[in-house]
Amino acid sequence: PAAEESLKIAQERFEAEKLRASRLNVKSPTTGTLYPARNQPAQNQSDQKIRFWNGSILDEENLSAWVTEQTLLGWVGNEEDFQAVVYVPQEQMAFIRTKAQTDLIFMSSANEKCVGKIIEIGNETVQEAPRELFYNSLLSANSTLGQFHPNDTLYRVRVTINEGQTGPLYSAGIAKIRCRPISLFHRFWRALSHAFALEV
Repeated sequence: PAAEESLKIAQERFEAEKLRASRLNVKSPTTGTLYPARNQPAQNQSDQKIRFWNGSILDEENLSAWVTEQTLLGWVGNEEDFQAVVYVPQEQMAFIRTKAQTDLIFMSSANEKCVGKIIEIGNETVQEAPRELFYNSLLSANSTLGQFHPNDTLYRVRVTINEGQTGPLYSAGIAKIRCRPISLFHRFWRALSHAFALEV
């Protein structure tokens, strides 16, 4: 009886561990290429008992590092899913129109340019912006606990990129939006320049 009870306990423990292990399997709801999530800056690890991950969570160096629930591992899709998020000041929002042609010039390569069009104009002010814009001096912001809050009132404008063109994921640069002025007395095209970050 004692041996049977020990075997039963061991079997229950095995099933519990198997269930926990199955939760570590990540299944994508769609097919495509796995693109890593945005890099995580290194933290000041005062507690040596717990090692937190930094850089890309999928890096080999992060094996056995502590990962919290709901941590984003990456994006599954294709380059056609890439979009540029342009950050437009409030005073220039009246000039923005959907389907307006937009030229994207990347900071990493001044000779690299993509062309796209506006597909969505945000109506909520930006509370947090990508750190790439701050590090490249494209945006003035206050940093709090690794989050960057713009000093100006900005809105997000999403741009889809023409087929066959793309840039490095999470790269930043300048977006030149070709748009008409409001005034009917001026019938020339106006080009507005804004910071953008490439996202999925």
